[in-house]
Amino acid sequence: MIDNIHIVLFGLYSKQFMFASIWPTVLVSKVLFDLLNTHLQASLPL
Repeated sequence: MIDNIHIVLFGLYSKQFMFASIWPTVLVSKVLFDLLNTHLQASLPL
């Protein structure tokens, strides 16, 4: 029973760790994409 609890806690912890490491990458790429998008829109003649 204690082993199962440890496995569940470890699973939750590793999920949080994965999410914490993925989230900044997603955020940075979104910001870069927004900057690129506005730059392209500004350089294109409308």
